[in-house]
Amino acid sequence: PSLGAPCAMGYVAREFAGVGTEVVALVRGRAVPARVAKTPFAPNRYFKA
Repeated sequence: PSLGAPCAMGYVAREFAGVGTEVVALVRGRAVPARVAKTPFAPNRYFKA
């Protein structure tokens, strides 16, 4: 699946783990704005037999 935008996973403290919470991620030493999202990021296109 493709989101058409960068996607990452990481760890956050429990108090910041709510879906929709705005956080700052450190990417190669730079602060980048991010938002906590629910998984999966994109809908599945398969099914279990």
